[in-house]
Amino acid sequence: MTSPKAPYQLVCAFALENFCSQVLFIYTPLFVIFNGGDGVLGSFLRALAYIGPVLFGYYIGVLVDHFDKRWLGCSIALLLAAAAACYTLRLPDQTLGETFLFLGSVSIGTYFLNNLRASVMPSVARRAQLPRMNATLLVTENIALLAAPLIASLLLSASSPSVGFAVIAALFCLATTLYYFALANLPCVEHSPQALGTFGDNLRLLTSNKPLLRLVYVVMGNNAFVGVYLLYILIYAAETGLFDAAQVPQILIAYALGSILSGSTAEKAITLFGNRNLALLCCLLMAMGGSLPLWLPAYEVFFLSAFLVGFFAAYVVIAVWTLRQTLIPAASLGRVTGITSALFKLSMVVAIPIAGLLGESQGSAAAVVFGLAGILLGAIPLARAALVERFGKTGAT
Repeated sequence: MTSPKAPYQLVCAFALENFCSQVLFIYTPLFVIFNGGDGVLGSFLRALAYIGPVLFGYYIGVLVDHFDKRWLGCSIALLLAAAAACYTLRLPDQTLGETFLFLGSVSIGTYFLNNLRASVMPSVARRAQLPRMNATLLVTENIALLAAPLIASLLLSASSPSVGFAVIAALFCLATTLYYFALANLPCVEHSPQALGTFGDNLRLLTSNKPLLRLVYVVMGNNAFVGVYLLYILIYAAETGLFDAAQVPQILIAYALGSILSGSTAEKAITLFGNRNLALLCCLLMAMGGSLPLWLPAYEVFFLSAFLVGFFAAYVVIAVWTLRQTLIPAASLGRVTGITSALFKLSMVVAIPIAGLLGESQGSAAAVVFGLAGILLGAIPLARAALVERFGKTGAT
């Protein structure tokens, strides 16, 4: 039997990992762009944050479902610490290839731990706790995002980021310890290949659940927008002259505050509106909030826009996390989580480089508009189902 502290130890490990990855994926693309690199290269560096789940999400899920989760958690966190330490030793003479390799490793490793955490949470927390724990994870993610832009700003203004990267290596080591204690008494259940099923079996398990699948589409659209927005709203802010290069990451603090407030109220909001109605409402309001700086570029408006985007995006994420954990059998949760995570991040990996090309040719505002289109596309299946159900009921009466 696991300790009552185990869910909270997992949350703490998540906070450390997320803080480290947020700093790395905020600082590195901006450093490249603001030091002579082009926007396309910066976009590819930012998109590396999502390459882990896109390329390896399902296979990571297979490993998580099959092997001892305590051993996996400790090993992956320790490997991330070693990668960060090695990269620190290369600074400031690191090559672009080494940077791509390091960020790719961080993306794969942190997704491995995210999948692991999503898979074990139903085993270490009671079913009734899942919405609250998922909201806590999202709040924790965005508390980390409060600090990450400040640290990224310090690193951008520092002559050398070596000390900051060394601290990141130490924090990954601390996460290793947390996994060691959190998963100490977790039952080890090994599944045969037949019990694990094929990729097609697990994909059908997802696609047969239409309410969950439609929310997956919504999150894909939202993620495409958020991935583009969180990079190009910063570049657009610098282009307006209202912010200098070291200040623009501070806009992300407002995004984090919005997500934190959303996470603290999500359980009640989902109960009040229901998953579908809340998701559609959030899509509309997020698009409105995200477009604010495009037609009213003012210092305060950038912060208000980021707050609104963070607030409304978080509700949908919490809803789909909870549905996935309650509707998918525990034996398949790692693999289905891998598939959904790959879909979530695939939209980002595709959207961000395209936005980079648009940003280079048409300006960063055009890149943000392109991201807004992702919200509309993702919401179409859910909106269509709502209309069909409404008119179907009307016709029946």
